[in-house]
Amino acid sequence: MDIKTLLHNLREEVSCPVCTNIYTDPKHLPCLHSFCLQCLKHWHRSSHGRDTIRCPKCQAVSRVPDSGDLKDLPTSFYLNGLIDVLAIKECKTSQVGCGNCQKKSSHSSYCFQCCMFWCKECLIAHNIIQSNKDHRVLALKDFQEKDYEDVLKRPLFCSKQRHEKEELKYFCKNCETAACQSCVLIHHAGHAILHLEEEAERQKMELKSLIEIQKYDLQAKINTLGRLNEDCIKFIQRSEDIKGQVQKFVDNLIATIETKKQNILAAANDETKRFLETLTTQKMEIDNEIKIIESSLEKADTILKRSTHAEVVQLKKSFEEIFQGTQSQPKDCYPEKLPFLAFVENPKMLSTLNAEEIGMIQIAHQTKARQSVAEGKGLEEAIANRQAHFSLTTRDSKGRQCYNEGDHVTAEIIDEQGRDCATELKIIDNKDGLYQISYSPRNEGRCKVTIKFLTGMESFSTSLESREERMGSLIIQDLC
Repeated sequence: MDIKTLLHNLREEVSCPVCTNIYTDPKHLPCLHSFCLQCLKHWHRSSHGRDTIRCPKCQAVSRVPDSGDLKDLPTSFYLNGLIDVLAIKECKTSQVGCGNCQKKSSHSSYCFQCCMFWCKECLIAHNIIQSNKDHRVLALKDFQEKDYEDVLKRPLFCSKQRHEKEELKYFCKNCETAACQSCVLIHHAGHAILHLEEEAERQKMELKSLIEIQKYDLQAKINTLGRLNEDCIKFIQRSEDIKGQVQKFVDNLIATIETKKQNILAAANDETKRFLETLTTQKMEIDNEIKIIESSLEKADTILKRSTHAEVVQLKKSFEEIFQGTQSQPKDCYPEKLPFLAFVENPKMLSTLNAEEIGMIQIAHQTKARQSVAEGKGLEEAIANRQAHFSLTTRDSKGRQCYNEGDHVTAEIIDEQGRDCATELKIIDNKDGLYQISYSPRNEGRCKVTIKFLTGMESFSTSLESREERMGSLIIQDLC
């Protein structure tokens, strides 16, 4: 983070996540989150554990220092530097407390060697001291960006009582802690002591190496996440495709059933039309006969009522002939009984629909090129003009034999000039992930067998070379 960005977000950087105020004596937990010492103590008292403390931010559990006092947690010198930078940056709007007399003023100065603020009066006393003559002191109003960076790079002093003026210059390997010269003499006698700068450079190298490993691991996880996202998209798309296939299949079923329904309805209409035409003809014939009979009866009735005896005798014979002609049909003149029209269900089809599903969702393991294996004598030796055999077994990522309907296997056998040098090439798909491959080499000599395997997700080719009748081992490699 550059200094401009740091200064822009400075107040947020130095605000405790618990109390949201500017840090007071900031301490690091092993998870690298920082909090005010008093905030941590209050948090620890409210928690159930005595020997452990849970990070208020990430909830990571860590051990309390052996002394049992949280003040022995590592101090965040970096945050302390940022707090001083914030005080310098905001000196025009807020006053800064003098490190000597605690008097607050907006016209204070900062000593880079003492790492403290001085009011005007105390600064005079500071400058009088002979040992401070080489100290760099700068008025807060004169600070530039480079000066802020120097504040952050200031020397670190021991936090132990009566050692506050001593700079941390050494590192104890036994205690794995920075120490001042007095601490080395008093508390680390007989320990392996190194210069802090040298140890820091060594640890920086180790950290850089660790960071690179973490970066590599992070990138690998990002790549994996990217592939998982791609797989999610592909899986969702595949699901949508399956839904479309199901809908299309059901639509075809419905269309087929609808067509059969329309055929039955059309047949019913045809039969109805034919029967109605027959009935209409019969109705017309009977209607004509009724009219003739009614006319004859009317005439006969008129003659009986109005004609003379002589006329009745003369016309009787004519009426008998007319009546006999109309009585050619039997008395029960209703036509032959109509056929009975009925729909006979197909119980087998209905039973099949009820018993069988229209399909199923199949979870097929994706075949993996690197796991697939080709083996057999046909990969070790082949005799010209004689059939040779070998097999290909497709497997998933866990090495299990698997099969997908979308898998497609082809084979090619060519000579050194790239010409096809085999006949009767056959690939038998056993529908279980096992493919039986056979071929007959035309001539002796060097040849190359290439197997190409294509799935919906990836493809790979395998090849081997042969000298005369001897073949080498098969090498499988991904093309994707």
